[in-house]
Amino acid sequence: TRPVQLKPEAETAAAPRQLRNSSATAAMSDMTNLPLEPPHDLETPICSCLNGNEGDNRGVRSVAIHNSDSDEAESTAFFSPWMAPHFSVRKVVQASGFLVLAATFVLAVADHQGLLTFSASDSAAIAKAHEAKATKVHVNHTHKSKEKEAEKEECFNAVPGDSCYGAVLWHKWIGLIEQPYAYDGNLTRESDRHNIQSWLHEKGRSGCRKPCKESISYPIPKAVHVGGPQIYCFSVARTGPEMDSMFMQRQTGTGIFACNGFDVYSDHEIDIDGYKTKLIPSTAAGVSVDRTAANSQVFMKTWMYILGSHWWYKYDFLAKVDPDAILFPERLRGHVAAHVGQNVFFLNCAVHAPAMYGAVEVFAKSALGAYQAAHGRCEQTLPFWSWGEDRFMQECLKMLGVIPVPDYTENVRDARCWGSDCGNKGAVAFHPFKAVNGWYRCYLASQ
Repeated sequence: TRPVQLKPEAETAAAPRQLRNSSATAAMSDMTNLPLEPPHDLETPICSCLNGNEGDNRGVRSVAIHNSDSDEAESTAFFSPWMAPHFSVRKVVQASGFLVLAATFVLAVADHQGLLTFSASDSAAIAKAHEAKATKVHVNHTHKSKEKEAEKEECFNAVPGDSCYGAVLWHKWIGLIEQPYAYDGNLTRESDRHNIQSWLHEKGRSGCRKPCKESISYPIPKAVHVGGPQIYCFSVARTGPEMDSMFMQRQTGTGIFACNGFDVYSDHEIDIDGYKTKLIPSTAAGVSVDRTAANSQVFMKTWMYILGSHWWYKYDFLAKVDPDAILFPERLRGHVAAHVGQNVFFLNCAVHAPAMYGAVEVFAKSALGAYQAAHGRCEQTLPFWSWGEDRFMQECLKMLGVIPVPDYTENVRDARCWGSDCGNKGAVAFHPFKAVNGWYRCYLASQ
């Protein structure tokens, strides 16, 4: 017996394909001289000698078997993790093909027997099922749409005229100032109208609904003009209580904001709920000889700012209104209607002497045209630096030939002249009310 001569391990690793060809040929040629192996040797695992490390007879058989089945081994390598050890690709392909042919045959027989053809009733049933499904989808979509609409309708900012709107303003400008302890710390003086409406909604008061997001501006009342003379109203306001009064008038749609045109002049640019104040150099003032504000220069500059434009002339009358004066423009129109187009201004107090008190000063546009043309004469002649602006304008206009019209009945109700009785339902104005809660209370009482 001759042992098989295998190549060294290093050469086998370096040239695997050469091992497959040359070693297999040598082994086959030498096998003719080998005795027959016992039958049990056919079951010897081939993995024990695949690398050619042993030169016995089983090694020769292993190499021969490895080389003869190499093509099939390579083709089944990919399927080895999923296939049983004794399966082959050929068997899998054959089985798959048989299944395909069987399925095709069954479908052909079924079609021939009419089993794949739907009857009219079957088609109707299928159509009905599809229709029911579509209806269900539509109902669900409609339900979701209604839910979204309901979510949108959940919030609602009160509008002027609603009981809720009036309640919000009352709590903002009266309740939170006079009784801050009544809100259990949930609201403060700085609380905005959204928060106040939300609080009223939670308490179930005044029919208030849940307000919308704070990014949505709270409604501002629009002035209702029923005709009559066109009136432009303005105030000069300093920061503090005077500016608070401007905010309150803006939010309630009262005072100067109920005129045909309005402006707030200040030495600070402030946004009053969407309206920006107009800047003037300064609002500082001293004390006049009449113990009132020596503010003539402040208003002289303001008047020239107004008269330097062209828009003011479209109004019939111009009214200067103090921030602490409560003005009812609709009542004022009845007092001036008979003097449209005349060169006049109005006196409103005669307790001491016929005079124009500065709480509310009303001028026809012709009177201010005269002042614009010849105000220099007044400034050179009159001691404006020691007077209040109301006295300066009264004496200046008289000097320029403007006619003063006495109007003492139901005009300005001033604490220094006639008294300020807020129960009066016909007075044009009330003065003075420097605190906003007092201002708004008097307005509501007269309204």
